[in-house]
Amino acid sequence: MDRIFGKQLSLLLYGFSGGAHFAARFAEWKPERVAAWCAYSAGWWDEPKTSDNMPPGIVACGEADGRLGASLSYFKQGRAAGKPWLWIGVPGNGHSPDGRVEAFVRDYFSAVLDGMATGGVKTGLWVDVETKTKASEEVLRFHPTGIGWLPDAGLFSAWQSLGKVLR
Repeated sequence: MDRIFGKQLSLLLYGFSGGAHFAARFAEWKPERVAAWCAYSAGWWDEPKTSDNMPPGIVACGEADGRLGASLSYFKQGRAAGKPWLWIGVPGNGHSPDGRVEAFVRDYFSAVLDGMATGGVKTGLWVDVETKTKASEEVLRFHPTGIGWLPDAGLFSAWQSLGKVLR
């Protein structure tokens, strides 16, 4: 890519299942090359490491997927390491992609790129992933593994709606 485009480009990575392994591992291996990433529904993960460059990411999984525990644990380990990640649990979904999540990820990536263009990529909104509310000061201070990061407050209601079962 560097040769074709004549410069290094920041990558946006999305992976489902085995692709989730690739996206998460690449973001960990070459964080300076990744603008943002999403890893959706993997059954096992490498341990996230603290680093100087930690690109924003989404860890997602269907709540009826047998990979839920492993994915949620990975998210919490990343948050414990200070990574600006967001959790998306998809009620009623097993091990299959969800178009609503994919649409949200595109909007998330767009917001990250917009923030990079204006120099404010890290100024988003911290949210409580358990209550689906804006994170309080207490949660921010005492429960870092229970919060997630949105690159733009305008994504808040769309993220909240992902927690609803479609009938």
